[in-house]
Amino acid sequence: MKPAASVREKIRDARLAAMLTTDQAAAVIYTTRRARRRWEDDARAMHPALFELFQSKAAWL
Repeated sequence: MKPAASVREKIRDARLAAMLTTDQAAAVIYTTRRARRRWEDDARAMHPALFELFQSKAAWL
């Protein structure tokens, strides 16, 4: 059985699935590139509501 993807991987995979750069993904949820990179690097936790917002908005892109 494959281990569950880490939160970091889920955040990165969602961005890549939407075919967005880090800058573009940050703009979708009105945040900075630096904050987005920190979430993808697992240096800081992304609030679950922001992740849901990103997924919802990315589906419309």
